[in-house]
Amino acid sequence: MPDLQTAQRLAAELNVPVSYLYEPDDDLAELIRLLGACSRDQRHQLITQLQTLPSA
Repeated sequence: MPDLQTAQRLAAELNVPVSYLYEPDDDLAELIRLLGACSRDQRHQLITQLQTLPSA
């Protein structure tokens, strides 16, 4: 398991959020990657939309 500084450098090279590297679920990791590429406003809009979805 890399230390945080190494993970931060790796994430920067891969252009992904650090949390992406630690997420074991592939679907959640992809969501983290996609959300990391969004603007703050886009993320807030998506959060609002997701909160309106019915629970599974």
